[in-house]
Amino acid sequence: MEIDKVSKYVERLGFVDPNLVEFRSGESNILYIFATGSKKITVKTKNPIMRRNNLKREYEVLVMLLDIGVGIAPFPHNYDEISLGQPIEAIEYFEGETFSIEYLHRISEVGSLIKKIHSLEVMAVTNPEIYLSDLDFLSEIMKYVDLRLWEISDLEIPREVIETLKKVVRRSNDRIEDRKKYFLGNNLKFCHKDFKPDNIIVPPQGAIKVIDWEYANVCDPAFDLSLFVNGMELSPELKMIFINSYGTEADTTLEQRVDTYLEYGRIPSLIWCLDRLYNPEYRIIRKDRVEKYLARTRRNIEEISEHGILKRLELHYFNPVLENR
Repeated sequence: MEIDKVSKYVERLGFVDPNLVEFRSGESNILYIFATGSKKITVKTKNPIMRRNNLKREYEVLVMLLDIGVGIAPFPHNYDEISLGQPIEAIEYFEGETFSIEYLHRISEVGSLIKKIHSLEVMAVTNPEIYLSDLDFLSEIMKYVDLRLWEISDLEIPREVIETLKKVVRRSNDRIEDRKKYFLGNNLKFCHKDFKPDNIIVPPQGAIKVIDWEYANVCDPAFDLSLFVNGMELSPELKMIFINSYGTEADTTLEQRVDTYLEYGRIPSLIWCLDRLYNPEYRIIRKDRVEKYLARTRRNIEEISEHGILKRLELHYFNPVLENR
């Protein structure tokens, strides 16, 4: 979308003399950061290569959180589908840095923060993905993986890679039976569902904030915790510090469920990365991001420890992807 049109949209919201200070093309959305007066505003439009529009969903979640006074999510300024011919969202901009190893001393604060989110008395929002039990949610993840395998099978991925991944998925589905005992309780809470370090903002002063709420919904809280543990690549010791800061008194199987999501989460993550690497629709992805996907692909292969069959895959399969960028 033309920057001038986005700037005029910001002006119509009442912001004076908006000046574009940053432009980012993310996975799902395109972000425009405008400086206006003494504050900044984030404007999002849908990335044209993405089929799903999550902007309306995020705006509805942010309005809901605003109504109950959470104070850790961006203020929702506006959502519009008509004036610019496509969905556009304007929300508060948070100054600060994304959570990284430099802030590990604040890991307990993150545990308390996600506990606060999970304690919110809110209902599911538009297009709910409610699962009747935690185990149902895990099963849905594996169904998604199976579906994605069929979708990426048409890409230029070596056949051996696809067949190996199918074996891994089949073995994983068999192992779900062994984990049922950890998923018998109804522990569903309101969750962020994308609680990775990139979405956790550490401001220069004050409390940690959370962005990108488009996936928020009712879910197993252990899933949120696993996303953070995986994204930070926490050691077993740091993982336990984080989980203990969250609190396990009322949820005795929390650690086991987090470990389950960590194990099975690496498989959809691996497939997701392969899709981004080989799918022609993503050829415009920046080279530095491709390198990130390659690194994550290799790490996922190495960390699926129970599936030694993956380790026999030759990683040179993925090298041509870089050369073609």
